[in-house]
Amino acid sequence: MRWWVFSSSALWVALSCSAIGWVTPPAKAQTRPAAQWCADILGSRPTPTPIVDLYNRVRGGIEPKGEFETTGAFELRVEGAIQKIKAALIHDYGSSRVVAMAPIHAPYDADKEFFTVGSMLGEALTGSNIFETETSIRQDFELVAVESRPRHKDDYVGQNAYGATRVVRAEKSDEYGIALPELRLIKSTSWLRRRFIIPLPPERAQALGGRLSVLIVGELGQPGAIDGYWRSSPTLQNPQDVTINKRYVALKNACGAIVATDTREILSRLN
Repeated sequence: MRWWVFSSSALWVALSCSAIGWVTPPAKAQTRPAAQWCADILGSRPTPTPIVDLYNRVRGGIEPKGEFETTGAFELRVEGAIQKIKAALIHDYGSSRVVAMAPIHAPYDADKEFFTVGSMLGEALTGSNIFETETSIRQDFELVAVESRPRHKDDYVGQNAYGATRVVRAEKSDEYGIALPELRLIKSTSWLRRRFIIPLPPERAQALGGRLSVLIVGELGQPGAIDGYWRSSPTLQNPQDVTINKRYVALKNACGAIVATDTREILSRLN
């Protein structure tokens, strides 16, 4: 059995796991243009922000909603905390804008001379109870994984409902990434979901080592950070107990590009 659960303290947020279909819109079709500041940052070949450090800053700077705190007061407090985190980012990195990069799988066809880029999304997080109450912030998010950190593996003896025992391999890891709120930018025809090609001669593709990434630039936004986990519980056929703790930072006003992983040279603007 597999399931996703997302939370921020006591309550959980359900994750929608609908399948992502293939679409092939015109090569230059976009759902909305990037803001000029976003396009300028993309073109400067920026150094990605350490996503683990960013998550820890955001999570550490936002206290959970208090029992006697109204939703309006809570959201106002979150916005104030985000502004403080942005100020710290300016001090440390020279900008409050967040730059994140994630590797993508893009097979190369040497005969046709292009990379094929598919969906760059994880599962879609559907909003409700992002924080602790039903009346709290409600948004939908798309998840882009940026970094995964294995933690440990342990064996334990599991027992089923009939008393039978079996050694189970338990694996845990942490995944850090970006959560983008639902905008026209990430609808079904968006750059995150669509399938498209990047023309490149074989010698150029070889020089890049076939290594492509998605580079995302955006601003910190509500609700700041989103926590959760994914788990695959063991079965008789597959005695694997796998848990992935999910740590996502919410960005707004995002834009992106497909870049060469090593140099961050733009190969295709996404909006």
